[in-house]
Amino acid sequence: MATQKSADWEFYADDGVIIGEFPEATELTGPESDKMVAAFTDLLERSDTDSHVTILRSSEPYSKEGQENLRQSALASVDHGVTRWAVVADGTKKLTMKTTVDVEGLTVEAFDLEETDAAIEWARN
Repeated sequence: MATQKSADWEFYADDGVIIGEFPEATELTGPESDKMVAAFTDLLERSDTDSHVTILRSSEPYSKEGQENLRQSALASVDHGVTRWAVVADGTKKLTMKTTVDVEGLTVEAFDLEETDAAIEWARN
């Protein structure tokens, strides 16, 4: 399993799915967000991934910068053959994420945090 991580977030590829996990303390903007995008892009280069799951537990407000990074990641995903993206979060973050990654070429589904396993299973199918 390929893994890219820091002390505050982790990306890994598992059975054709890139999974990004962002714990409660994760900072979604600033220099750390650039590292997240680079780690995600590295995993996109793998030919055996065709879907993505973002699990966002971060309590940080979801800024315009964070939304733009997410949108650019969605566009890059399509360019690398990703066709399905599950967003896992609660409340308005879930809705904001779903809207942000809803780009042409991606099928996007939103799940609550307690549905993380269902989101990963959906991405695999």
